[in-house]
Amino acid sequence: AFLAAVAAQEALKAASGLYTPVRQVLLWDCDELLHAARLHAATDGGGDDGDGDHPPGLLRALGPAACRALSSANILLIGAGAIGCEVLKNLAAVGACTAPGAALTVTDMDRIERSNLSRQLLFRDRDVGDLKSSAAARAVGAMNPRITVVPHDRRVGEGAGGADFWTDDRTDVAVTALDNVEARLYVDARCVEHGLGLVDAGTLGSRGNVQAVVPGCSESYGSSADPPEPAVPV
Repeated sequence: AFLAAVAAQEALKAASGLYTPVRQVLLWDCDELLHAARLHAATDGGGDDGDGDHPPGLLRALGPAACRALSSANILLIGAGAIGCEVLKNLAAVGACTAPGAALTVTDMDRIERSNLSRQLLFRDRDVGDLKSSAAARAVGAMNPRITVVPHDRRVGEGAGGADFWTDDRTDVAVTALDNVEARLYVDARCVEHGLGLVDAGTLGSRGNVQAVVPGCSESYGSSADPPEPAVPV
């Protein structure tokens, strides 16, 4: 019976194509970035040889002005889980928060569990039991020693404190890597109140979503709601 079940499963996989790798080449074309970089180079006088803080490839793709804005930004990241680790890795790779006076503030109240290690790339066995924000700060500092990371373990939400994140002018952009809508709405409301940019990211199963909110130019996170999930008759 076991062998018959395995044979039936393999037959279904072969007939349907499910659970097999996609046999195709992924081509991601971003030529528009290179066109913008050429415009930046024409106005800024080059910048293709690197500037000590940013590699030449990044300068060519984003332009010197965008690279300087990244390095001097004060960024608040809320959540250092799976998405938060990816965001931290990317920010370290592009040289964000490396200028004097700039800082990347990370807050997460959770501690690392062994089950986190399979999907949260900044953590290792030695980090189990540590605060996620502190362990993530150490890992990012090892990736890019120039970045300034300030870890916190405070929860962000109504009645949870953390008001100084928004009121002491140390945040230019907030990035959410949260797992619930209530906290997202709270962060969105604070960003609208103080005129801050917001980047929200989330996943659900195999689906993912990213929303960038620019003050005065785009709708806020709380201005729209996801459509209800289609009901499946039972």
